[in-house]
Amino acid sequence: MGKHRPIIPDLPDDVALECLIRVPHACLADMGAVSRRWRELVDSPDFYGERKLRGTADAFACLVQQRAVPAAGAPAEEAGANRKSAGGGRGPPIYGITLLDPRRGSWERLQHPDDHQGGLPLFCQCVSVAGKLVILGGWDCVTWEATRRVYIYDFKTRRWTKGKDMPGPARSFFAAAAAESTTSGGRGGRGGLVFVAGGHDESKNALRTGAVYDIGRDEWEDFGEAMEEERDECEGLMVGKEFWVVSGYGTEGQGRFRESAEAFDTETRRWRRVDGAWPGGTCPRSSCLGVAGGDGGNDKVVRVDAEGGNGAVKMGRCVVGMGVSRALVTGSAYEGAPAVCYLVDVGKQGGAWKQVEMPAEFSGFVQSGCFVEI
Repeated sequence: MGKHRPIIPDLPDDVALECLIRVPHACLADMGAVSRRWRELVDSPDFYGERKLRGTADAFACLVQQRAVPAAGAPAEEAGANRKSAGGGRGPPIYGITLLDPRRGSWERLQHPDDHQGGLPLFCQCVSVAGKLVILGGWDCVTWEATRRVYIYDFKTRRWTKGKDMPGPARSFFAAAAAESTTSGGRGGRGGLVFVAGGHDESKNALRTGAVYDIGRDEWEDFGEAMEEERDECEGLMVGKEFWVVSGYGTEGQGRFRESAEAFDTETRRWRRVDGAWPGGTCPRSSCLGVAGGDGGNDKVVRVDAEGGNGAVKMGRCVVGMGVSRALVTGSAYEGAPAVCYLVDVGKQGGAWKQVEMPAEFSGFVQSGCFVEI
């Protein structure tokens, strides 16, 4: 038998672990460089499971956010660049990743992937799983063409890598969701699984097809069976072992959002239709939190009350579920109003809205987001 290597010399391992599970996520890369034993710890899924179990995990919102126009008095060079990025000058708006930790009230920007220094693709999707952030698709910031590109940010190493491109046509406004431990056709996803479906192709044809991405293997696989209906501008949710595609509309029904959803069973690889899951005529994108109800056809998608917070957020609303009973809501009260941010307790009757201070440099429009727990 090999000699036991303590996590920290002269300390029992349980005491050492009690210390290290409290290390902020930003320091995990440095922590892994201390020793081989610490590297094994940082690479172990059990370490992150322990952080969640003990309530020491870092939980934050990851937002695809437009760079804000600086306030008057900012340096001319910065003001010019940001004014252009915000749509007030030439060129498209520039989007990047913002991390918000509501508990600490801290805001942080991630660097862009190496080949996207001019900003993330417009309308890209973002999901988080297994300590990673995955960016999918969107429109190229220069050509405005839809892309199939995939980028993965590892919060443990604080580095971006490029994943395998999405299969099939370059889809836009599709549903996406991720699962840490599920089975897709009998195959597990050690590094997490990402599911996509619906949207439309380069010719504006709404799609019924979908695929699953295994991050650990860097492989895509088509679902095989297509959805019953075309679903453009739909929203994705993971509900247990099912990938839900909420609402959307067909090629000939532009803007007529359906009341139904379709749920893909990741074990049987079959779709089922869920009627009445969503209020028809309403866009579901960046609005869905989860599903309430039983396993039958009466399940309803949970969303934040549109009139909550005394109508504080009516324009450009983006909702990010923050765990079981909380949501982050960004937007503005009316066209041209200052951006605001609220943390909503959706578990309370009517919801309890608490405003989160939004620094000027992080006051740009939020396109989409996801919840990250490390």
